[in-house]
Amino acid sequence: MRQARRKYNSAVERANFLTNTRNAWAEFAECFVRNYSTQFETCYFATLTTQYTLSLASARRAVERFASIVKREGATCRIVWFAELYECKDGYHLHALLSTSACRNDLNKWWSLASKAKIGRAHV
Repeated sequence: MRQARRKYNSAVERANFLTNTRNAWAEFAECFVRNYSTQFETCYFATLTTQYTLSLASARRAVERFASIVKREGATCRIVWFAELYECKDGYHLHALLSTSACRNDLNKWWSLASKAKIGRAHV
């Protein structure tokens, strides 16, 4: 079995990376919410996972399917997302900001459909 390689050479390097990433994401999220919260009803931060391993290409396709389902269901939605490597295994999971007219339960249901998993999990 192939082992995941370490992304950081030291605990300090990992802590610095996480702090910088967290600060950049918080600043971006604040701007996103400020700009789009007036257009739609609600903004959500979501962590999107699947039962299977996501590559970057499969992550993009899953988000495109999700956006297509949201549109087909008649909801409005703006999505900004990025894929993050798992630290201890191969593959990616997704983080997203959604500004939408849909409710949380609908978003969870639609991600389950888009992720094509028996139990797709969206933590919105």
